[in-house]
Amino acid sequence: ALAKEGKEEGFSFLYQETYQKSYYVALKYMKQEDEALDVLQDAYIKAFNRLGQMQDAEKFSSWFAKIVASTALDELKRKKAVLFSQMNNEEEDSDIEDTFKDDRIDYQPELSYDQKETERLVKEMLATLSDEQRMCVLMYYTEQLSVKEIAETLHCSENTVKSRLNYGRKSIKEKVLELEKRGT
Repeated sequence: ALAKEGKEEGFSFLYQETYQKSYYVALKYMKQEDEALDVLQDAYIKAFNRLGQMQDAEKFSSWFAKIVASTALDELKRKKAVLFSQMNNEEEDSDIEDTFKDDRIDYQPELSYDQKETERLVKEMLATLSDEQRMCVLMYYTEQLSVKEIAETLHCSENTVKSRLNYGRKSIKEKVLELEKRGT
């Protein structure tokens, strides 16, 4: 209500409530911190400019998640052609997930190594998906959006979303089976 009235404390509250999760989501889509921050900034501008359209204030978080995803998709479409000279070397890539520490596991080197290896393998598998498939998979499993919500966000049909999820799952499954055959 304060944000709709244009009061700074309202905007600040909404920002603080949604920033961390939204940053993580934008980073998952964009894969680079500076691009994720740009997407996030654009998404906040869009959301704050459209606050008057919000009917249920309790749904701001999911509404904003859709805006972040839509903004990321638009950016991915816009930057589709990337020059080889603009690509980062794998050693230079630093992912925010690499900085997370899991407090649930007592210091057990085997478990810690297994967890890091699993995270690395999942990132690799997600990276092999097309942008459209990766976005659908992340929105469905990470953000827990319904197929209908994903379709609305991406401006496509529910059947298209289901198809992208299906092909994404199949691709991931094939890669998992390959790894199992190699004993990983």
